[in-house]
Amino acid sequence: MAPATRPTQRGFTTIEMLVVLGILGSLTVASLSMRPAGDSTALARTADSIFAAVATARAQARRSDAVAGVTFDLARRRIALDDGETRAIPPEITITVTTSAANVTQGAVRLLFFPDGSSSGGRIKLAGRSNALQIEVNWASGRAVRGGA
Repeated sequence: MAPATRPTQRGFTTIEMLVVLGILGSLTVASLSMRPAGDSTALARTADSIFAAVATARAQARRSDAVAGVTFDLARRRIALDDGETRAIPPEITITVTTSAANVTQGAVRLLFFPDGSSSGGRIKLAGRSNALQIEVNWASGRAVRGGA
């Protein structure tokens, strides 16, 4: 009678597989978090910042019962509120502001908001390498609406 032999082990144990999957998962998370922000992320953040600036200026005008505004300094790539707060426009974002000619001076465009809630109105177009967004400021209500360009 032949001696009993143990079957040879082929493949990996469950624990070994779990360890390998854990390492791969950790590497995936680490590589995604180290990746630079994409074009669409920068575009969305810039649109959010401009949208917030417009809403803030409208609220300031209504609260203070005085005209308030947002100035787009396209040459310096800055956005400024009347209270002195400024925001930068990232270099990878192209911005176009359309409003009344009376609100354009030497490379700066100003959107005005009035105490009754109305505004000078305008359109702000933002474009990255692969997408574009637009913010419309209604002249009658002063409200801003975001959408695709």
